[in-house]
Amino acid sequence: MLSNSQGYAFGPPMIVMQTAATPDNSSVMEFNWTFADAEVPNNEFYVNLFFAEFEFRTSRTFDVYLNGRFFYSAPQKYLLISILYSTIPLNASSQYLWALNSTGVSPLPPFINAGEAFTAMHLTQAATDSRDGVSLPVD
Repeated sequence: MLSNSQGYAFGPPMIVMQTAATPDNSSVMEFNWTFADAEVPNNEFYVNLFFAEFEFRTSRTFDVYLNGRFFYSAPQKYLLISILYSTIPLNASSQYLWALNSTGVSPLPPFINAGEAFTAMHLTQAATDSRDGVSLPVD
């Protein structure tokens, strides 16, 4: 059974976390997206990356890089979900190239179970009517 090591309430469904992508015959895994392909009005991305180790008695560790710059070291614990998330927008870029690089501690390659990238919506008008939430008299 998987458990969430950080108490994060908005993770992917468990069925998703029970699968993982790994590189073929490599100690590096890469994935990317471009700002133009995202078709969003602002270049302010946030990211959540999800990891869950299934190999018993391993010490798989890998480093996460974004556009060639170190982002995070991701040691994994057996059957615990680890979440790497941004609390502020990523540095604006025309392309976001992620690399998961094995540290060599384990012969196992890096992996990822799920990921999501999103932008904040900047609303120009109030989202609700000013009278919404006005309390009603109670008898």
